[in-house]
Amino acid sequence: MHRRAATAVDHSVRLREGCHRAARIRQAIALASAQGIPVLVDPKGPTIPSTTGPTTVTPNAAELALMSSCSEDDGSALMLAARRLGEQLSLKFVTCTRGEHGI
Repeated sequence: MHRRAATAVDHSVRLREGCHRAARIRQAIALASAQGIPVLVDPKGPTIPSTTGPTTVTPNAAELALMSSCSEDDGSALMLAARRLGEQLSLKFVTCTRGEHGI
């Protein structure tokens, strides 16, 4: 994989896990991490991302709620779910997008 292919304007790498094979994702994460480039994985649907090593994942509130069996309207439960997901995947942080309620 070409090193520049994974670089975004803001120096983040954005990979859509559902659109790439796991080996390609791991390879892109390794290349980006070796260069100090933050890696962002945007999961699609209720499936918990299986890729370890990214800087963050960006589920929306509905996806995070489905992953953790909590209500997307319960901010405390979403915070706990994000914390657990971060620990499970060894993330620096989880970025949960909440539409008009922010991040």
